[in-house]
Amino acid sequence: MPTLANHANLTDAQAHKLVEQVRPLATLDEVIRWGQRQPTERMILEILVQDERCHDVVMEWELGKHLVFDTTCLGAVTTVSVWDYRPSPEEILQMRVVSGWKPPTTSTVDRGHAPCPVTELEL
Repeated sequence: MPTLANHANLTDAQAHKLVEQVRPLATLDEVIRWGQRQPTERMILEILVQDERCHDVVMEWELGKHLVFDTTCLGAVTTVSVWDYRPSPEEILQMRVVSGWKPPTTSTVDRGHAPCPVTELEL
């Protein structure tokens, strides 16, 4: 079950309602299907690739609030955060870092925020 990070100052009752909605969403596929079933269809606005293993999926929720689903490269949802506004990629990255996330060392070409030791790119 994903955990909830409340960056929108939801009341306890509102947070509980949201937790009940997102509790069964274990994969990105389930998030997409859930969004399509809402009274006002919720579409994915942005997918941020943090590194080869971590992706953040931004979706509009209700009353101008936004949800960010922290997912693995295999689509498993690990955390859901709710924001009063659409957070920038930098704010989402900062939230990850504050919670203890560190980008892994990788030998691949930079596709997100992971450090990239590759010095030459062959085209």
